[in-house]
Amino acid sequence: MNLDALTDEAILQEYGATFFYPDNVTPSQYEARPSNLYHYLAYFGPQEIPIPAFSTLFYLEKFIWGGVQMIAVNGSTHTRQHSPHFGVLITGYMLNQKSAEIGQKFNLPYVNGCCTKQVFQPERAGDPTVQLLRIPSFSAEQAHHIHSTVRVVHILSGKGAAIVGMEKKECRVPLTPGMSMVLEPMCPHHFETEEEALVCLPVHVFSSSGASENNHPMFNGTFMMNHGAS
Repeated sequence: MNLDALTDEAILQEYGATFFYPDNVTPSQYEARPSNLYHYLAYFGPQEIPIPAFSTLFYLEKFIWGGVQMIAVNGSTHTRQHSPHFGVLITGYMLNQKSAEIGQKFNLPYVNGCCTKQVFQPERAGDPTVQLLRIPSFSAEQAHHIHSTVRVVHILSGKGAAIVGMEKKECRVPLTPGMSMVLEPMCPHHFETEEEALVCLPVHVFSSSGASENNHPMFNGTFMMNHGAS
């Protein structure tokens, strides 16, 4: 393979990273790949989302620090829901309706100076979860890593970049508020920032634990890589 001939688009496709931009005229959708263990549909941009029976929709209602922002509804009470920004529909999962305030209190530590908060913690180990992740300014976040299951991520505030690929060939994608991304299982990546901290909202279609100081879904399911070591 001629590494020099690989385009950024080819690298993203090879490793399974897809990015969605807020200035898209047409709202976007993304469906789980046949290789995924769990079925989901991700929605980006304002749109009406149908909610089949035996499904749960997690969606961002509004983004004002301290305001009610993230809501979960299921197919037994709602057949459709308007999603203004970003939503993830998980089929075969029935969560009671919930809402959560997303404030700037990050209660759980994450690697390399990052911190997280559980917006919706798993009902049981393995159940879907919604997290809030803050990556401080002037950070390479953490070592290059992979996750064993999909991450659907929405950027709330700040600026940074996603670095996707391996040490011989990488792609750098700038991140700004309103953008979203889907990172397929085993996609090698990490995030970097400069002057601004980056705050994002990852939805884990499958989680790896409940919640305790060093035993929570942002820690578990993250697998560090010996990236670029000699």
